[in-house]
Amino acid sequence: MILTVLTYYAKFVSKAGVAALFQNGRSSLSEYASLKTEISDKDPVFPGIADYIFGNSFDAVKKRVEQLQTNYLFVEVGDTESTRNKGSLLDSTRMAITVARKISSSTDFVELAIYSQQTMDLLSKIRAHMLFDQGTQPWLKELGDSSNIVPFDVPEFSSYGWTLMFDREGADICDISSLAKSFKNVNE
Repeated sequence: MILTVLTYYAKFVSKAGVAALFQNGRSSLSEYASLKTEISDKDPVFPGIADYIFGNSFDAVKKRVEQLQTNYLFVEVGDTESTRNKGSLLDSTRMAITVARKISSSTDFVELAIYSQQTMDLLSKIRAHMLFDQGTQPWLKELGDSSNIVPFDVPEFSSYGWTLMFDREGADICDISSLAKSFKNVNE
């Protein structure tokens, strides 16, 4: 689930911004090289987003944002809540995507309004693509019926923009049933 999300949102970011995700260049993890090949060399579906940040660690995100000079896409996969009902699982995973602009301490109110409009426009384009891609991306069919767009004003990141928060809801998103069956087969 997580690598699918990482891969999907890379298509909205410049090649250089996606390439910057691979800070180590190489890794002993087998998925690393294949992900690098899959997402690094693609042109973005629309221009405007320079950098890509993916993760939940406040300190790691802050460190990465400090290195940036312009706008970025920040994607988080959050908590998953599971409910059992008559032998099946219904999962709901909280997700957030943010389009934000790095700002300086001297940014005035008019500049903030312009950045606010620019980042909202980019977030709206991503949101429209998500709706369009529901026909080709199975995980996007599991988007919840409601979402929230909230301002992103994080002084520690010196950033300003907008965040789209939504849930991915579906039957057994984390594939727990298959894992449970594999345990059953091992114990027989």
